[in-house]
Amino acid sequence: MVTGQGLPAPAQYGDDATTRWLSAAAHLDAAYARDTDHELTKDRLTAFGPSLGVDLVAVA
Repeated sequence: MVTGQGLPAPAQYGDDATTRWLSAAAHLDAAYARDTDHELTKDRLTAFGPSLGVDLVAVA
C-alpha cells in the first residue's frame, strides 16, 4: 500500500496557443488522436527532437 502520495498536478499549458490547438485537435478529431497516440507511445527507444513551445504531455 502506497501512502503519502497526492494526485499529480494538472497539465500546464504554455503562453502560446500551440499546445491548446493541438490538444483541441486531439479531442475533436479521432484520426488525429490515434495518430498522435501512436506517434508518442509506439517505441520507447526512439527519441523525439525538442518540442519547443509545445507540451507533448498535455497533447497526449
